[in-house]
Amino acid sequence: MNQNNYKIDDQLLEKIISVAYKDAGFLDKIKINYLASKYDNVKELLNEYKNTAEEIHSIELEEFPTSSLEEVTRKLNIDREKQPKFWNDLYSVFIRKPALVYTLSALIMVSITVSIFQNRNMNQNEFSKQEIAQANKDAHEALYLVSTILNDASTHLQNDVIKEKIATPINQSLGIINNILLKENKQ
Repeated sequence: MNQNNYKIDDQLLEKIISVAYKDAGFLDKIKINYLASKYDNVKELLNEYKNTAEEIHSIELEEFPTSSLEEVTRKLNIDREKQPKFWNDLYSVFIRKPALVYTLSALIMVSITVSIFQNRNMNQNEFSKQEIAQANKDAHEALYLVSTILNDASTHLQNDVIKEKIATPINQSLGIINNILLKENKQ
């Protein structure tokens, strides 16, 4: 056996684990067994995973105690007689959900079709040059009014609110704090 270590990357590690758990394909089994016969580190890793797989497969399944199940259903207020039966499950998987999808698809297709035909029947509104000019003039006047209102509000905010309502009380507070600190320094 060769004492050199073989570089094991993630893909090779996954194949080693698959061989150890007997999930690997035929060619992967041959490749991993060949590498294990040639390289010590691959053989050790394969044996470790085989031992782990044997331990895992030797664990016996335990059945969940019915007393615990009854206690859980009692605490959750589940009536076991009213639980869905096989036919209800079958109905919900194969009929109810696909029917909902088909219904929604049909609703979308109908709404698209109706909107296409409705748009064809609508008359195109034609405006004269005079109406367009009047609308343009009205829009400019409206924007001018909005601009004037915003400028007045900005001026009022800067001059009245910020100076009188914010800056003056802050200056007074800082003056009081300054006087207190000066008195403490003198003492």
